[in-house]
Amino acid sequence: MSGYADTLSRDSDFLLEFGGSEKNLVDFALGGSAIRFGRWDEKTQYRLGHDNIHVVVFDAPNVGDDDYGEGGGYTGINANTKWTESGNVPGASGGYRQLTAGSSQRFSAPSAPTLAMMSGQANWTWMFRAKFPNPFVGTKMASFYTVTESGVTNVERQATNEVKFTIDDADNAADSQTTAGQLTAGEEYYFIATTKAGEATRCGFHLVSSGRPTKWSDLVTNNTVTMASSFDNMGAIDRRLLGSDSVSYVTMQVKWMILANRNLIELD
Repeated sequence: MSGYADTLSRDSDFLLEFGGSEKNLVDFALGGSAIRFGRWDEKTQYRLGHDNIHVVVFDAPNVGDDDYGEGGGYTGINANTKWTESGNVPGASGGYRQLTAGSSQRFSAPSAPTLAMMSGQANWTWMFRAKFPNPFVGTKMASFYTVTESGVTNVERQATNEVKFTIDDADNAADSQTTAGQLTAGEEYYFIATTKAGEATRCGFHLVSSGRPTKWSDLVTNNTVTMASSFDNMGAIDRRLLGSDSVSYVTMQVKWMILANRNLIELD
């Protein structure tokens, strides 16, 4: 029991900081129950980064700076934590870095934690927080995929401001679903995609001003979609972009992004 007890001790402060409760600790140590959003201040990654969660807060101060994440088995300032900027992304202002449509500005996620958190994982989550100018410009927001498309997670704004999510993996044909709900220019949102083994993958967006979601039912139904399959066998993802590899992506100010091999909100 000593290893099990060590796991509980190591994870307890982390789980409570993220917003879970003591009753979740046993399930968490065994790799089961959802971890819920809660008290994380969304300002520093070092109180959230963990073996099972890689998080990057986009706060580098200077134009052209890379940002460095924490967790997912990797720490420190090195290639395994570096979110590589392209296109001279401006330094952080007001807690955000702006990716501008019509430029080549984007971030490429580090390979090692992306693979560790998503590829071949039965449970995974990616989330990011972004706000948008008024009016909207552009479409694509984030795209993670393999050369063979044995793993794809993609999110883009439609012309009439609905959000289209596309998911693919090594076991299933790609599925694309579009929300009935629409984004509002000038607002700020959480974007979420999450898979739990044996359950259909869920995707959605949520207004930051409505508070952080701790369970799936916190999201407005029209702002969510459910895929046809459980996309729980992602391939070796080698294109990992917040922004896009073309100039078609949307202008957005990004605050943070999370990759995890856990379900980070309760899937009720």
